[in-house]
Amino acid sequence: MTVFSGFRFPATLVVWMFLLAGCHPSARPVRVFSAAGFAPVWEAIREDCRRDLGIDLLVESSGSEVACRKLAELGRPCDLLVLADGDLVARLLRGQCSWRIDFATDEVVLGIGARASGVSDAEKNWPDVLLRDGVSLSRANESLAPIGYRTLLVLALQERLGNPGLQERLKAKSPSPVDDVERLAVLLKTGETDYAFLYRSTCLTHSIRFIPLDRRVNLGSPDEDYGRASVTFSRLKSGERKEVTVKGAPCTWTVTMPENCENKEAALATIRWLLGQKAELLAQFGYSPIAPPKFFGGREAWQATGGNTVYSGPLK
Repeated sequence: MTVFSGFRFPATLVVWMFLLAGCHPSARPVRVFSAAGFAPVWEAIREDCRRDLGIDLLVESSGSEVACRKLAELGRPCDLLVLADGDLVARLLRGQCSWRIDFATDEVVLGIGARASGVSDAEKNWPDVLLRDGVSLSRANESLAPIGYRTLLVLALQERLGNPGLQERLKAKSPSPVDDVERLAVLLKTGETDYAFLYRSTCLTHSIRFIPLDRRVNLGSPDEDYGRASVTFSRLKSGERKEVTVKGAPCTWTVTMPENCENKEAALATIRWLLGQKAELLAQFGYSPIAPPKFFGGREAWQATGGNTVYSGPLK
């Protein structure tokens, strides 16, 4: 018999109360700041994680840059970060995170809205269709989410294939960028926009039609030189505007853990489980798993993670 504030409840009823509330009675919490594009994966594995590991995943989804700012600038604690760009760890989380594990790649595609016009023409020549009067284009804010600056990189690379001025002209068609890639998915599904650049994984997860892009511009081929394009934009850091330049590189999903993580053992167990037992699930969601995942950081930290990763050099 269990007592709460003078009332007596049978122990079995207490267990049922935990289950109905969605919490394992002895589960360890792991707080995750995650890129919005990975949200469907967390939803799919949440119950399995609780059952297999006794871990409750407490996930906050946002743009990847926002996720980093929660830790680095607002001082909010978390146990794991999953980001849509591995470079953010060294760029925004120096002093908080000392390593990262790149576990999957992705590519940028052109998502098609539910009521989009000119689709057959766009499949042959999407730049011309996007520039048409009456055709709407949405994009994510480059200072909040990697898909935002990757969209600009795609346009910069496409310019080099014979479409001069394309980036500025299409930026003008989308003057109010949204916060993250999941918002783009909603706009396409509801027909509120005709087209948007987003990840292939997001389109597959949300059953959105899309047009694949040339491998020379889609940021999805590890052997392609995307570094010939770069974009510069401003972002807020501690209340001040700072200019940031990002060079083109393949789309990479990464996971990291703060040095002052409160639930280190549970966080590491989650990483090993996600990249081990659940690796095949990633492919079902449209990601291309990196096998084995690549670890960047110190060798001692690599050994401490105890995961099936390959050491790939210092954090960069």
